[in-house]
Amino acid sequence: MIVQQFIAAFRDLVLREHVRRRLEADERKLEDGGRTSRGEMISLLAYFAALIVSHGWLDHLRAQWARTLVALLPLPAIVLMVFFVVLRVRRMDELQRRIELTALAIVAMGAWLAAVTCWLLLHGGVNVPPLSAGFLALPLLYELARRWVRRRY
Repeated sequence: MIVQQFIAAFRDLVLREHVRRRLEADERKLEDGGRTSRGEMISLLAYFAALIVSHGWLDHLRAQWARTLVALLPLPAIVLMVFFVVLRVRRMDELQRRIELTALAIVAMGAWLAAVTCWLLLHGGVNVPPLSAGFLALPLLYELARRWVRRRY
């Protein structure tokens, strides 16, 4: 009788410990899901570097084909960043995914509104400064939008 009680108590202890460890591991995985991955950081740095290089290099080029290639220099880094963001969003649970996609929608609309505003000003004959500074601010706007949307949930 005592041996059976001991075995039952030991089994319950092992089961509780297993469940606790499993829940802690799941919690750590959820916490890591919202963080920026190493690939995203590398692609973000590559984007900034390519943007700075292309901005500085465009002044020295005369041929249209060369100017087009240099102007599109940041594009591979942008595509890589989108790839890593999609991977991160797919790993998230439903609530985190909702937060992330809402923040991405806010940034997309902000970028679209800025581009349309610049186009309208150019159409009106107003000299508009280069959009490089605005595109450098997009990651900051994204982080601010994520924090603002997280407060809502």
